[in-house]
Amino acid sequence: MLKVLFVINKFTIGGAETVVLNEINLIDKKKFNPYLGVLYRTVKKETLYSKLAIPPSQIKHFGFKRLSDPISFIRFVSYIRQEKFSV
Repeated sequence: MLKVLFVINKFTIGGAETVVLNEINLIDKKKFNPYLGVLYRTVKKETLYSKLAIPPSQIKHFGFKRLSDPISFIRFVSYIRQEKFSV
């Protein structure tokens, strides 16, 4: 089974977020093990988390404050290395 990490800025209601949601929910779970990585914290009430077909343990928030945040970038890279994603 291949581990796949989907990465998105925020997971509020929007076009790109809906595409990622559909990809995660429709991917063949017998062949792929999908994970969701969210760069920035999602603080809005309207989010898509309740519609995800993966357990919360497969969702990771990296807490970026800005894209050039070195601490969050190190956290992101460490997570990728630790989990050994296939894609």
